[in-house]
Amino acid sequence: MIPPLSFTVIKGRPSFDLASIASTGEDVLKEVTRVSVLIGDLINRNSETVSNSLNNLEKLSNDLLVLGKTATTLDLEISRLSNTLNTTFESIQRTSNQIEKMVATLNSADSLLSYLNRPGTRNKFDSILNELQQITQNINQITKEIKEAFKR
Repeated sequence: MIPPLSFTVIKGRPSFDLASIASTGEDVLKEVTRVSVLIGDLINRNSETVSNSLNNLEKLSNDLLVLGKTATTLDLEISRLSNTLNTTFESIQRTSNQIEKMVATLNSADSLLSYLNRPGTRNKFDSILNELQQITQNINQITKEIKEAFKR
């Protein structure tokens, strides 16, 4: 024979209680209404301040946009100036190198300047200049005498 089965009863409770949900929902709704009234009152009392704040935020946003554009323009100008300065410095460097070569050439023993600074050459130039001065004086005297001859 088969022994009798014994059954165990598991007691449960309802998965949700409509009365408690309704009560809780009503409390939540009252709290939301109360908070909404407080927020509305807060906004009404501070509407001018909120409006000013929003206007200031809008102005600040526009100013930041202008500042951003200005910064971009400045960045481009700085890059352009930097390139121009680099080109100028390179040109100055090349010119400096050329001047340095010219000075070396002028200071060399074979240069014209060196030749002109030699005492013998200097004496010859002084002699030539003295002769030219004497010739100029003679020409002036001859010119003066010719003028006087034509006056008579």
